[in-house]
Amino acid sequence: MIPVLMYHQIADVPHDQDPEGFSVSPEQFERQMSYLAERRYQCISLLDAVNQVREKQRPHQKTMVITFDDGYLDFYVNALPVLERLGLTATIFVVAERVGGRSDWPGMRGDSMVNLMSWTQLDEICRAGMTVGSHTLTHARLPQLSHTDACREISDSKLQIEDKLGRQVELFSYPYGASSERLQEVVADCGYRGASGTSTGPWSVYNMWRLGCGRDDTLLAFRIKARGVPYLRWRLRESVPVPLLGLIRNTFMGMRSVGPR
Repeated sequence: MIPVLMYHQIADVPHDQDPEGFSVSPEQFERQMSYLAERRYQCISLLDAVNQVREKQRPHQKTMVITFDDGYLDFYVNALPVLERLGLTATIFVVAERVGGRSDWPGMRGDSMVNLMSWTQLDEICRAGMTVGSHTLTHARLPQLSHTDACREISDSKLQIEDKLGRQVELFSYPYGASSERLQEVVADCGYRGASGTSTGPWSVYNMWRLGCGRDDTLLAFRIKARGVPYLRWRLRESVPVPLLGLIRNTFMGMRSVGPR
């Protein structure tokens, strides 16, 4: 299973504006990416990872994927130069109807709302070798919507991004990591090749587990995530009876992973 890292903001965000620690400082991000480059990790796009799974290819031992949710402007300012310099790639999931605006979805109020990349900047990062996927139209919590509205968020966001960038959109990310088997079927029916969740529910190409990276990660914690070690725990969770699962969970309580928003 190929480790998939998940980032949000790459910026120095005050604690009171990011109490859950989703952000990573530019210096911390550069140290992490330099570690991957120095250790010769093979960084591939999420689409390449999906295709390897579909074609039953055995990945390189140090293959990994980097993803970013929401499409924050600080990706363009702080992350893109580092990725380009080190020869790494990433997949960025954008909120189609908020491109060029601010992150005004639930949970992001006042000073916590930040600027998002424009269509021009998204086109530029695509030309730099990055991949753009959909994160819905409005960053809606999909399981709370009617079937019709959820389909619109998933389908119309794909069409809008394709129209604006002139590129096929084949990847989807569930806001807040909130998914279900029904929603995964909708994503597949809308023509996406794959989708990323968090660590909830059975793994599949339409629910690829991701390892959240945040402000509190030490370099050791990052190294553990880059090797995909937490996946061992999550795979056990899906296959082990509930009573034994509780014992296993207690053993791994120290391995915290930042979730989506």
